Amino acid sequence: MILHRLVKNTDRYGLSKEDISFISSLSALHDIGKITVAEGILNKPGKLTTKEWEIMKAHTVNGDSILDSASNSDDHEKLMQIAHEIVRSHHERWDGSGYPDGLSGDMIPISAQVVSIADVYDALTSNRCYKKAFSHETAVRMICEGECGSFNSLLTECFRDIEPELYSKSFTDSGEDYLLDYATDMADEMLAQ
Repeated sequence: MILHRLVKNTDRYGLSKEDISFISSLSALHDIGKITVAEGILNKPGKLTTKEWEIMKAHTVNGDSILDSASNSDDHEKLMQIAHEIVRSHHERWDGSGYPDGLSGDMIPISAQVVSIADVYDALTSNRCYKKAFSHETAVRMICEGECGSFNSLLTECFRDIEPELYSKSFTDSGEDYLLDYATDMADEMLAQ
């Protein structure tokens, strides 16, 4: 939904239908590097120690390395490029305060920016071992007011624009993959047009 709205609002990123489809599909890989993080850290109910947080943050670089070991055929070059962008940079923040590379602004690939805002929304509205889920309204407010880090203002505007649709879709469907499923459906619809 965010990508669809972004393309409607601006041509700044030059996203093609193929780009939208790839970003939507590959967003599921964003945390692949967490397979390298000990279960005790992933499921720790309390605050992580400084050392544990450094291990957790490394999931972005570890995920990027996992993708490096995947097929590098020319047929999949663009696909793999977008996958790398998402996996490595989905915790970067617009103001440069994210990790692992401290990228800021449009130095952060748009694919990672979009997945980042969706990932934060999912984290806020899901129960976790260390916190209860926030309501949809609270999550939207927190994201748009910068309580979860800074995001591209174009994306937060798009996020606000799709908020009613997001609420309807996310809280009437069951399962954890509602955002990914919906993003994929939107990309498929756009490709069919």
